Amino acid sequence: MHTFIDNISQVRRFYLVAALAFLFPLVLIFFRESLGMSLPAFRILIFAIVIFITGIFFIVKPAYIRYENDNQVIRLHFYNLLPFPFVKRIGKIIEIRKDEFRDYELNSYNYGLSKVLILLIHERFSLLPYPPVSVSLLNKQQLSELIASLEHWKE
Repeated sequence: MHTFIDNISQVRRFYLVAALAFLFPLVLIFFRESLGMSLPAFRILIFAIVIFITGIFFIVKPAYIRYENDNQVIRLHFYNLLPFPFVKRIGKIIEIRKDEFRDYELNSYNYGLSKVLILLIHERFSLLPYPPVSVSLLNKQQLSELIASLEHWKE
């Protein structure tokens, strides 16, 4: 059962929505007079909007994921996305052979906004977890394919 999952389209959509959300305060600048707000109150509103949008990144913890399962090895390439796309991101790769893989955990946080995948391997009489990988930007079909692939390997 060969499985390939890539969430680049969700990443692009997320960044587009985030860019539009960051541009929203700039649009509000043109309507400050019609809103009837004083300058200090308006600055507080703009600051609160920017902080809220940045906070969404830290709640959702978006990540680019490329998962590949070729019946011998699981390869999970990922890098966490930051609120600003020009900041250098460090990618990571998890590679697990079929005989090492034992189980996985899929945890959900923040009322389902943040989902985290933890892969477990067998190493000398114990189960060792890999660092958590955010799968928040996977759509339902991709998430079900990922779970089905991992369940198949678990057997």
